[in-house]
Amino acid sequence: MEIVTRGEARREYMPDEWARVLTEAAMPGARMLLVAQRYGISPSQVYRWRREAAGRPARQVSPRAPRFVPLLVDDGGMR
Repeated sequence: MEIVTRGEARREYMPDEWARVLTEAAMPGARMLLVAQRYGISPSQVYRWRREAAGRPARQVSPRAPRFVPLLVDDGGMR
């Protein structure tokens, strides 16, 4: 298995950058993907900023119990 990383440090965004992106994304007819691409960020990042700006917490994934599937092994009569 190979794990490929971007090799880039995580970027910190200033509040004025957030405001600029969110203002542009809120314009009538704006497409989130195009706005995000223009600023070199992921559309999910813009959605997250929008939620946070509205005072809503980021979505939390509720923990679920692991699911187990019974496994039957057949030796094909090779005893």
